[in-house]
Amino acid sequence: MGGAKNLWMEEIERGWSSVDSQVCEACLNAPDLWRLAKADIRNEDCDYCEKEALPVLPVHAVQTLLYRAIGTYYADPQHAGTPWIEGEWAVGLYEIEEVLADLGFLPVDELAEDIAAADSTQFWIKATNGHWASVHDDELMVYSWATFVRTVKHQTRFHFQRVVADRFEQEIPVSEMLEVIGGNVADLMTTVAVGTRIFRARHLTEDELVRVDASMMGPPPKEQASAGRMNPAGIPYLYTAFDAQTAVVEIGSPGDQNKAPSVAEFQVDRLLKVINLSELPDLPHPLAIDRRDERIKAKFLHSFVASITQEVHKDGREHVDYVPSQVVCEFLAQAYVMPDGSPIDGIIYPSAVSPDGINLLVFPKGRSFDRDRFQGITYVRQL
Repeated sequence: MGGAKNLWMEEIERGWSSVDSQVCEACLNAPDLWRLAKADIRNEDCDYCEKEALPVLPVHAVQTLLYRAIGTYYADPQHAGTPWIEGEWAVGLYEIEEVLADLGFLPVDELAEDIAAADSTQFWIKATNGHWASVHDDELMVYSWATFVRTVKHQTRFHFQRVVADRFEQEIPVSEMLEVIGGNVADLMTTVAVGTRIFRARHLTEDELVRVDASMMGPPPKEQASAGRMNPAGIPYLYTAFDAQTAVVEIGSPGDQNKAPSVAEFQVDRLLKVINLSELPDLPHPLAIDRRDERIKAKFLHSFVASITQEVHKDGREHVDYVPSQVVCEFLAQAYVMPDGSPIDGIIYPSAVSPDGINLLVFPKGRSFDRDRFQGITYVRQL
């Protein structure tokens, strides 16, 4: 009797009772749970598809892992410090079926029903590590980036390091955001090989097309450099693409019927160390509780890259919308160093206007009055 009572007390405390059945990998349909519970796998019969003598897991082992994931994202409102206002909980409530679906747990129907029936928590709320007011680390990163964007666009552009945090206290301070970005992109370092062909397009008049040369197709002089997606006005960067079609699409329509696009081919003559924002890590599944840190980082990187590469409509406000990506690129070009102490040469990033297009941005090097600040990039020909 004592053992049964202890088990009952344990089930009441944890909020679920054990399901006494076994499930195969196909019926479970949760690769991460199967992987994490591999020590409990044994060869017996599956109680859901009724196949015999195949690898199966005890469902209670699945439940143990599943509720660790649930506890990361949800909580019982009674134990999460949730406000009770006028006879009801002050936040949205979810039934266990909704929680499981939200976490992407989609086994065969009978198993889903068994697990839901074994749940003794009446309602769940979205919560971080058991508290209703906490914010998940992945959401915190995204919120903090959004605050940084608003700050440099509409509050201060040159002294954001001195901004005093006045928003949600869990957010990363605006003054620390660039260092956080630097830490998150460190694993995206790659190189552009010597001999790589890259392309740059410009709109030229008929007269210019006749006398086009390398200087005309390269970056503009600093006195004529207008603000771009990644560069502030007066500081020219070398914008290129890995294919000619993307280079043309990137420059948009000429706005002048007397001009037409012209494309030049360049060659990389020195190894370029760059951050590749076009190949981001996959987002681990919410049930991969052992890869939580990877999920936080990946979710932020996807949001960050989408933000700085989104299409900007040139309606007069583009000089404001470009500010966040300009600030980040200035940091990467001037202040960021790799673990070995060396600077980077540029970034690879997805095109905002060509679905499969990939761009290469090369940062200037040397002093501002040097004649060639993009050494190692050689003009090949006009296409």
